[in-house]
Amino acid sequence: MAVYGAGRSRFLADYQQEKVAEQQRLEDEYAAAIRARQVEATRKSWWSGGLGLLGSLALGPLGLVGGYALGKLIGGKGREWESGGWKPWQKEGQRTEDVGMTTGKGEFGKWHKQSGRSRALAEQRGLETMDREDYQKDFADIGKVGLQAYVGGGGKFTKGWGGVEEFDPWNWDPGLFASAESEKTLGELVFENQPTTSNTAKESIDPDFLEGILK
Repeated sequence: MAVYGAGRSRFLADYQQEKVAEQQRLEDEYAAAIRARQVEATRKSWWSGGLGLLGSLALGPLGLVGGYALGKLIGGKGREWESGGWKPWQKEGQRTEDVGMTTGKGEFGKWHKQSGRSRALAEQRGLETMDREDYQKDFADIGKVGLQAYVGGGGKFTKGWGGVEEFDPWNWDPGLFASAESEKTLGELVFENQPTTSNTAKESIDPDFLEGILK
């Protein structure tokens, strides 16, 4: 009985030790993955905002869109500043999207192959969902800036192709900005000449989308 009891105690100790180690590793991996995505989001924000502004000053509406899109691309490929100098957040040639959970069967302890790997797989699926949403958001943001550039360059939605002909891709329309009151968004300017537009139609459009146009 003494031998059996000692063996059982060793098993429980090993089991608990492995469990703690697995949990700590999963937590560290998930924290690193979230951190990498946060750093990338910050880089994208600064690069797209900065290059978009420079592009708009140098080349007008077209420069705004081009600079903003280029900033998104550069921000997704950049590096994080850390103490001691520039260091890649991810490994050589590795995308931020590849910074995630270890899910291989051989990477988990003998007593936590199922529970540990199940948690890792679930968290990895969550990270992949974040990546897809971030990718979609980048395209949506560029689309918003494109609308901003179109309206700011004199294009009008209320005149169909005639409004397109009024759009100048290289110069901003000063009259548009002069007529915009400080509390108005360009989204409101787009709709103000459309009395037939119902409130339902307006509400069907994401308010953040309209609010973000040239804000």
